[in-house]
Amino acid sequence: MSKFPDDNNPYVKRLEQLEQARKLWGESEWILNFLRTIPATPTKAPTDDEMLIWQQKNTQGLN
Repeated sequence: MSKFPDDNNPYVKRLEQLEQARKLWGESEWILNFLRTIPATPTKAPTDDEMLIWQQKNTQGLN
């Protein structure tokens, strides 16, 4: 269910997508931390646009 009442607002839709993407990203990072050894370079936080692209690629088969 939407946290925001106006689902037709594109800004609100983007906020909800970002919230879902951040949650999925956090869960993924939590799992990957168990699989990583010593990293060659520290992982960087993705931008909002990178996060949404990543979410779309990783949730295509789930909908």
